[in-house]
Amino acid sequence: MTDSAADRPVYPYLSVAVVMGLSLSLLGPSVSYLEERLGVSTSTIGTLFSVIAVSNIAGALVCGRWIEKHGGHLALRLALLGFVLGTVLLAVGESYPVVAVGIALIGGSTGVTDASANTMVVWVRPGRSGPPLNALHLMFGLGALAAPLVSDRSIAWTDRLWPAALMVGAFAAASLENFLWVTFTRSNPAADVHGVESFTHQKHWGCRG
Repeated sequence: MTDSAADRPVYPYLSVAVVMGLSLSLLGPSVSYLEERLGVSTSTIGTLFSVIAVSNIAGALVCGRWIEKHGGHLALRLALLGFVLGTVLLAVGESYPVVAVGIALIGGSTGVTDASANTMVVWVRPGRSGPPLNALHLMFGLGALAAPLVSDRSIAWTDRLWPAALMVGAFAAASLENFLWVTFTRSNPAADVHGVESFTHQKHWGCRG
């Protein structure tokens, strides 16, 4: 027996969107702080925005093939780990290369999450994906909205970004728990959808009509 489209869970994807919005938006409010901590110029810090953009595109391109072979849930779990490791490097890095690696991890994880979460929402709610997709973008916006406050208070209270990294880690842990719940309580939702001449190949759902 299969669940109706309204019963298929989308909350794991929404929680990942919060992590993505929070992690991705920490760089902007931290520019002046990073200049002073790393001892580099504004133009050098500005190159981090290029790093995050390029890695974002690379993550999305790789993820398209990854979903075909391994499914979207594994990609999202790896992206969560990337967000956590990236923000930790951003928080503890004392040199530009270390921070750049952290930013690249955040950017790559953003590309993976963006591609995977949108795809999985469409798969689990075939024909009814509009509201969940809007909710996905809303949750990303909430994470991004919180980032400046989290960054400001972290620096003001500890002169570090550790509290921001801990918050990202807490949200990531909650998201991983959501995915474990889905994994152990129901089948892969990507395989439990319907369409005209529908088929499932290597965890990838498709239809011909």
